[in-house]
Amino acid sequence: MRHLCLPVTSILALALATGPAFAQPDPEPEPAPSEEPPAPSDEAPAADTEGDDEELSDEELLEEEGLEDPKRPPPAGMGVIWGTLRDTKLDEPLIEAQVEVIGAGKTVFTDFDGNYRLELPPGTYSLRFFYELHEPKQIQGVVVKAGKIQEVDEKLAPEEGAVETFEIETEADTSSIEGQLLSRKRASVVGDAIGRAEIARTPDSNAAQAAQRIVGATIVGGRYVYVRGLGERYTNALLDGVPLPSPEPDRATVPLDLFPSKLLDSLVILKTFVPDMPGDFAGGSVRISTRQLPDELMFYVNGSVGINTQTTGSQYLQYRGSSTDWLGFDGG
Repeated sequence: MRHLCLPVTSILALALATGPAFAQPDPEPEPAPSEEPPAPSDEAPAADTEGDDEELSDEELLEEEGLEDPKRPPPAGMGVIWGTLRDTKLDEPLIEAQVEVIGAGKTVFTDFDGNYRLELPPGTYSLRFFYELHEPKQIQGVVVKAGKIQEVDEKLAPEEGAVETFEIETEADTSSIEGQLLSRKRASVVGDAIGRAEIARTPDSNAAQAAQRIVGATIVGGRYVYVRGLGERYTNALLDGVPLPSPEPDRATVPLDLFPSKLLDSLVILKTFVPDMPGDFAGGSVRISTRQLPDELMFYVNGSVGINTQTTGSQYLQYRGSSTDWLGFDGG
């Protein structure tokens, strides 16, 4: 008899492979294609919008906008007075008119359509209506019943002689004689002026000729202004508030004959200093204000006639000229 000798490790391996207690479990069957779980979706789950898709009713829209229907049913146990206020002359609704319940301490205002609404307990009431520039009105004996709507329409008449006030701001016309006198009266500086109305009455053709009519001003050479006896170098000039440079190479002054009198609105000569003007003068400061652009075409024609009292009507020797003087030479 032969004996089979096996190592201990082999015997243990054989027992694990064949023993029921140590048998490995059968593999799980693969799921059928129809039983595969759904693939995850990237989309977020739909929110619960139940009730959001419902359209709001007209009453709800009015309540949200603060324009509630004045004819809506009254609350339980209450009654309603509603109506419209209008103007008797224009028949237009009165906006923000005041409606007061006398003795009840309740006041409401009309809306953009002139409508008002009062919710009151059952009873008899007196109403008073107010609106600016209109005569107030009062009615009595308005009966309010529970669950009922009482309509009360009224019209308010404008007050006699009532006018709406408008404020219009404009600048005073300083070119007129009255405007110049008012400017002198209110002026805080020493000076004098001549306006467009006064210049139009004179034959002056430029600002230098107009300036010689101002008290304390002297025109030298028909161009330069001397104020209080001081030379032209001690006087400056401003055109519509802007300092003017001198066009003369050897004189620090502005010849006033450069400005036609038709362009002048006013000519002011100030003789004292004020904070809002340049201080580079000692005699005076000439302020030239020009006219505004006209709204329509303007055309001026001027003419003048003069005589010489030394020669007109007097007998004196003279040369009568020749027939060729108009050509620039004497014909003998």
